Amino acid sequence: MSNSRLSNKAARALETLWLVLALVCLITGIISSVNHGLKNSFLFFIFALIALLMFLIRRNMRRNRENGDNRP
Repeated sequence: MSNSRLSNKAARALETLWLVLALVCLITGIISSVNHGLKNSFLFFIFALIALLMFLIRRNMRRNRENGDNRP
């Protein structure tokens, strides 16, 4: 297996991790908000937003690198 293929898999795994973390934080925030109010669950929504931004940044970086590798 080539090094670029391995790094591509690692990049996709990291993207998946950020996306799952964002979803878990969002669901936890919603549940906590229903049970304890928005004031006590605000941090979960902030973490979900940060994780979503990290997912989008990492995906953009991977796509740019993939497009750059295919150029002659």
